[in-house]
Amino acid sequence: MYKKELKDKINLELIRNFSENIKINDLIKKALQKFKISEVNEERFLSYHFPDGIYDVINSFNDILNKQMQKSIDRDFERLRVSEKISFLLFFRINLLESYNLNNRNLILFLLRPQNIYFSNKLAFKIADEIWYRAGDKSLDFNYYSKRVILMNIYIFSLFFWLQDKSNEKLKTKEFILKQIKNTSKIGTIKSKIKQLFQF
Repeated sequence: MYKKELKDKINLELIRNFSENIKINDLIKKALQKFKISEVNEERFLSYHFPDGIYDVINSFNDILNKQMQKSIDRDFERLRVSEKISFLLFFRINLLESYNLNNRNLILFLLRPQNIYFSNKLAFKIADEIWYRAGDKSLDFNYYSKRVILMNIYIFSLFFWLQDKSNEKLKTKEFILKQIKNTSKIGTIKSKIKQLFQF
């Protein structure tokens, strides 16, 4: 219907101006006006690209971040150890949020609402899966799930830490991430407990 580049631009406009007090249709209308798209196409655009409203907007934004993360991978990245790759991708992804100049607190509070927890958990799992995939993980057994569940938690805690971080270039967040990854030396115990839970 529209070129993907235009859809991505509108998606970024929507995510930047997101507020729980503004209806998605009103956000779409403003975005379409900004990019000089006829108002007659508003409903078509919404139903075609964002049938599930703000949830589709967030998922599409996640796809944009994934592409940016993929572009960050070079030959030097491939030489890193797996734990270093994970740390790099986590910090890179969080820094991307900063670069897009979003109302991150507002968006995160929306995702933490009880009715959005299922969606938020799915989103966090997708993010963890993408990071593990980019880091070269090829596990297919129980480890596939346990690695991603653990990384989900690291990502979420790092995100909250980053929101409060006032240090230059968010260096404290980087240190926090490195510490969290280092703590995964205890990962065997955690994985064992998760496995027992699933068996139970």
